[in-house]
Amino acid sequence: MIITLDLRLQHGAHEIIDGLNLHIEKGEFVFICGQGGSGKTSLLRILALEQAPAGGRVIVEGRDIAKISRSGFPEYRRGLGVIFQDDSLLQRRTLAENIAVSLELAGWRASEAKKETLLYLREIGLLAKAGLFPSQVSENEKRMVKICRALARRPKIVLADEPYEGLDRQSLEKAVELFKRAHLRGSTMVVATHRVEFAGEMDKRAIVLDRSSLGRMANVSAT
Repeated sequence: MIITLDLRLQHGAHEIIDGLNLHIEKGEFVFICGQGGSGKTSLLRILALEQAPAGGRVIVEGRDIAKISRSGFPEYRRGLGVIFQDDSLLQRRTLAENIAVSLELAGWRASEAKKETLLYLREIGLLAKAGLFPSQVSENEKRMVKICRALARRPKIVLADEPYEGLDRQSLEKAVELFKRAHLRGSTMVVATHRVEFAGEMDKRAIVLDRSSLGRMANVSAT
């Protein structure tokens, strides 16, 4: 369960989110929708402990994340699958290694990590390119590997910022299926997008951050 209480976020002197009260149930699939500057990416970064709010509280699985010490960050983050647009793959690692390393950091045995990695690469049609480096594949293929890297570890919570953006139609369909499968396995899915129609197409709840109202919440669709 994810709860925000009177959450505030500022960028310099500009207030982006003011008084956001959010409640996401454990195992729910939710879209956070809004245009650029509405605070959707910042909200995910707060949940990932990559950014601090200007005020308010954030409760994740019963824990006030502001009270997690620096030494506790790795343990908390092991339960997350995170996809941000500015994330990069490890350039000196192959596509397979990029996914496998993520699994091993989450506590998987090397043999199991390799097996799961190959399953995901087969699923997205990149098994033949498992041994290639990021510089040797397309941007579309890199985006798909980033999605696999986050989902393959079977995290408790997935935080994904515009994960479908820039994908061709075939890859988009595969990505949607990967997210559906992760949800069916029990992950809580929090997906930020500027395309609110995704929520309707997938019959999921959408939470709209309206920049003009300083981030007040509005549910526009629900399962």
